[in-house]
Amino acid sequence: MKAFYYDHFHIPKQGKIREKVLMSHVVLTAVLIIVYLLAISGSAYAFFTSTQSVHNTLVAAHFDAQIHITDEYGNEVGTELQPDGVLLAVLEAPGAYVVTVTPDGTAETGFCAMQLEGEDYTTAQLGVSMEAADGYRDEVTFTIQAYEPVPVAFQPYWGTSAAYADYSMNGIAPDGYLLGGEYIEAGDPANMWLYLEEEPEEETEEAEEDFEEAPEEDLLEDLEAVPEAVPEGEQEEDLEEEPVENPEESLEEDLAPAPEPEPDDPNTPEETED
Repeated sequence: MKAFYYDHFHIPKQGKIREKVLMSHVVLTAVLIIVYLLAISGSAYAFFTSTQSVHNTLVAAHFDAQIHITDEYGNEVGTELQPDGVLLAVLEAPGAYVVTVTPDGTAETGFCAMQLEGEDYTTAQLGVSMEAADGYRDEVTFTIQAYEPVPVAFQPYWGTSAAYADYSMNGIAPDGYLLGGEYIEAGDPANMWLYLEEEPEEETEEAEEDFEEAPEEDLLEDLEAVPEAVPEGEQEEDLEEEPVENPEESLEEDLAPAPEPEPDDPNTPEETED
C-alpha cells in the first residue's frame, strides 16, 4: 500500500514531479467531483419526487378604515370609493355632521388622513396605540359644522404618522391632529341661508291646496257655526247707563210721601145709577 502511494501519489519536496503522479491526482480529483455531483442530483430528485409538500404564503399587512357620517337628524351620508383608494363624501345641506372612523384590515395599527377645504387633518393612531388609555383605540369621532355644501376626502394609511411621533415626544397635539371630540367648521356662514329650505312657503302652499280641495258644504257649515256679530251701536246703548246728576236728590224723591188725593168738587155732578 505504501509502495502504491509512493508510486502514484507521492510528490517529492525536491525534484521533478513524475507524470504518473500528476495524472493520478487529476484522475482522483475528477472522480471526487463526479461523486459529489451524483450525490447532489440524488438528493434533489428525492426532494422533488416526495409526496409531502409545504406551502408558505406571505401576506402583506393591509390597513383600511370604515368611515361613518351622520347628519343632525341621524341620516347616513354615503361615501364613494375613488380609483386611487380615496373615500369621498359630500356634505350637501348645512348642518352638523358626526364623523366616526374605525380601523379595519390585517395591520395592527394605522391612521386616516382627511382633507377638507384644502386643510389636511390626521386622526390619532387606530388599533394599537401607545397614546390610548388601554393601548388600543377602536375609533375616533369628531364633528364637522358645514355652512354650505362641501366635499371631504379620507385616505387610510398603514403605520404611524408624523403627527403621532410629534405628539408622543412633546405631549402636545399638532394642528390638524384629531384625537376625538373636535369641532371643525367648514364653509362661509354668510352663505348658510342660501341653502336652507324655505319651509313656511311650502306650508302656505299646502294650506291653499287644502282650502281649494275642501267641499263647499263644509265651508258653509263652518260659516253657519260662527255667531252673528252684534252691531256696534246697539252694544254701546246696552252698556251705557243714564248718568245720575245728584244721587241725594234722587234718594229724597224716592223717600217722599205720596201726595194726598184732592177733595171732590161740589159743583161736579154726582154720577147717578140708572
